[in-house]
Parts: sequence; structure tokens; C-alpha cells
Amino acid sequence: MQETAVDVFEASKAVIEQANSLTVQGQAARKQAADLWDALRAFRKQAEAQKEDVCRPLKTAWEEAKRPFDEFVKECKGHEDALSKKMGEWDREQDRLAKIEQAKIQSKIDAQNARAIAKAEAKGKDVAEVVLKAAPIVQAPAKSIETQAGTKQTRTTRKVYTVKNTATLMRDLPQIFDLNQVKLNKLGAAGMLDGRADVEITEEYIYAQRG
Repeated sequence: MQETAVDVFEASKAVIEQANSLTVQGQAARKQAADLWDALRAFRKQAEAQKEDVCRPLKTAWEEAKRPFDEFVKECKGHEDALSKKMGEWDREQDRLAKIEQAKIQSKIDAQNARAIAKAEAKGKDVAEVVLKAAPIVQAPAKSIETQAGTKQTRTTRKVYTVKNTATLMRDLPQIFDLNQVKLNKLGAAGMLDGRADVEITEEYIYAQRG
């Protein structure tokens, strides 16, 4: 009768316990380690084969069932992104125009306040008593819009950082860059890291099963 995954898990428990408790401090223990390694590898191969038999049909059914949903979600997301871009372009332009208008108003108010201060000084009055005008705030595009469905679309702002000079950024802030171990290994295999003082080269043993 074919073993189930539970059978394999249960059968491996004793081997796993021995592997956890084993300390290799002699030839006999070294031989036991090899035997345990071989047994665990066999259990793993059994589990991998059973996983394929049990899970592959479920995965295939899952992929087929979700495909139309994935396609629809992707299409909707694409339209949402396109609309976000269009709204963003308009909102940014309105914000730019509002800032220009705000600057014009502020310039006029500043000129009026300057004249009021000069007039007070000419009359020998205390400048601190001059009532200065404040410029009204020019409203930028609304950050919240009520939709036809009764919900509210809100807009927030976030900063986006784009690298302009990788060399200087790596020099000054090396901690933000992740080391690509795969590429490092490929460079090492090609001999491009030999003799470098900034790279440590060690060796590790790799064990395989034969026969």
C-alpha cells in the first residue's frame, strides 16, 4: 500500500530526533551522520514526489479557475492607473496655477503692508501698531471628491525618489544597496574575484547521494 504524507512524516521523526542530537566526534558518529543524511534525503524525496501527486492537480485547477479573475483585475488596474495619471496631470496643473495666483496676491499684500508701514513711520507712529493684511489662501484642487456611488475619493501626496547618479549614491550611502549573491557567485566562478582584498573566499563541502 502506498505511503501517505502522514506516514512519511511519522516515519521520519525518529531519524530527525537522532540527527538533532548527534554530535560528530569520531569515525563511528561520522558514519552515523552519513546514514542519517541518507535516510532523511530518502524521506524528502518521498515527500516531494507525494507533494507533486497531491498538489499538482489542485494547483492546475486553481490556476485555471482564477485566470479570468486575474485578467479582469489586471484590466481594471490598468484603467485605474491610466485615470490616476490623467487626474494627476490636471491636479498638478491646477496646483501650479494656484501657487502662481497665490504669489501674485501675496506680492500685492506685501506692497500694501510696506506702504502702510512707511506711512506710519513718516507720521512717527509705532510700526508695531500697524495692522498688516494677510493674503487669502488660494484653494488648490480639492483633496476629497464625492463619487457617484456615494464614496469619497481622496488624494494624498508622497515623495518619489529617482536615482540620478548611482556611483555617488553607492559611495555615500552603500547601505541602501542590496548585495546580489547570485551575481557575486557568477563573478567568482569566472575568476573575477580572485585576489581581491575586499572579498573573502572560503570552501564548503557539498554532499551528494549515489548508488
